[in-house]
Amino acid sequence: MNVAAIEQVLSEFSTEEKEKITQLILQSGINPRDPLIVTMATLAKIDSRIDKIPESLGTIVSTWTETIDTKLSQIFRSAVAQQKKALLETVKELLNKSSPTHFASSPMLHSLYLVAILGGVLALGTVIGTFITANTIVKFVAPSNLNSQDKALLQWARSADGQQAKELQKLNADAISFCKKQVKELKGKCVISIRN
Repeated sequence: MNVAAIEQVLSEFSTEEKEKITQLILQSGINPRDPLIVTMATLAKIDSRIDKIPESLGTIVSTWTETIDTKLSQIFRSAVAQQKKALLETVKELLNKSSPTHFASSPMLHSLYLVAILGGVLALGTVIGTFITANTIVKFVAPSNLNSQDKALLQWARSADGQQAKELQKLNADAISFCKKQVKELKGKCVISIRN
């Protein structure tokens, strides 16, 4: 293993990270030409890329939320417009079915009937539209595909114990990976660090 291979692996790290890795190599007493160094540096590079995933997920979720809000708004406007159209057509049909002589006797009564019918139909349409929109929002936003086990796991992951487990896993990812490969030789035991 030559130094050029190590430099190539470390090329994607910042200077601060390179210095830290070099310091760890010197402290460990491992020969810098040992292939294990390149393997460990590669694992560290993968770990640093995995750490960046939550940032990407945040952007994706934010974009997804904005898209859902826009779509729901469009659905709501479309539903209201369709309901208004249907209600107006119903009122028009009812007026056409009514006898013209009945309303001709009292123009004021005719206007009151029209206003009452139109107001009632619009109120009914608003209530129906609000109910449909609320149900649509709940269906899009609520995570209905989580079972009770998944919910409990998510609550644990957000708890102090879950956060501590995550930190320990991040801190010891390389050691744990190595220990998993050497289970028989290590007799199922592995030493991990609990502090940085």
